[in-house]
Amino acid sequence: MDGGLVSVLAALLGGITTALASITAAFCAGSESHEDPDRRYVAGITCGVFFCLGGVFAGTIVEVLVLLPTALIALLAGLALLQPILKFTGAMLASDDAQAGLLTFLFTASGVSLFGIGSAFWGVVIGIAVHFLGRSAALLSGGTDT
Repeated sequence: MDGGLVSVLAALLGGITTALASITAAFCAGSESHEDPDRRYVAGITCGVFFCLGGVFAGTIVEVLVLLPTALIALLAGLALLQPILKFTGAMLASDDAQAGLLTFLFTASGVSLFGIGSAFWGVVIGIAVHFLGRSAALLSGGTDT
């Protein structure tokens, strides 16, 4: 929560988010890093070392990435996102409100821009609208609101 608040304040001043490592920290604290919770600190330390190395060699890393073809960078980014997309798509489809989640995902992934506003915004708008329409329809038909 504090990291999110600092990120908002930094954004108002033109800074980037300060919670860039939160996803990695969640992986390091989870059971994926080690079965024994007392040994999970090793993953955190290792990630910290790699973040520091990335910071020290940031200029060199950028120079190498500039030399790579754009399609290869897109491929690497897509491969890195496969596991999170699989995990959260499965959780979304297993939820009670799968239709709203699926429409949000599909509309956001479509890349459609309306009135100069990107698909991420419209995906959230569509998802919220479908969610509340579904709840309203369930209440009108005599179902329970869960």
